[in-house]
Amino acid sequence: MIRMHKVQGVIYHVLRGCLVYDYEYQVLEEELGKYGIPIIRVESDYNEEDVEQLRIRIEAFIELIKLKDYRR
Repeated sequence: MIRMHKVQGVIYHVLRGCLVYDYEYQVLEEELGKYGIPIIRVESDYNEEDVEQLRIRIEAFIELIKLKDYRR
């Protein structure tokens, strides 16, 4: 599915304080690493105060993906 949908990166959202989903991150990171696909973990509780920090991190992540594609 990764190849079929041409996945270039994954944003993994974790609801703050919800450890159940946080445990899956490491396995997902390892599997995506096998394909050379970057992943970013963001944590929030849908609070308005998180918006700016998330925007900056996601924009940087997108730039990383663009740089990776440029180097190919």
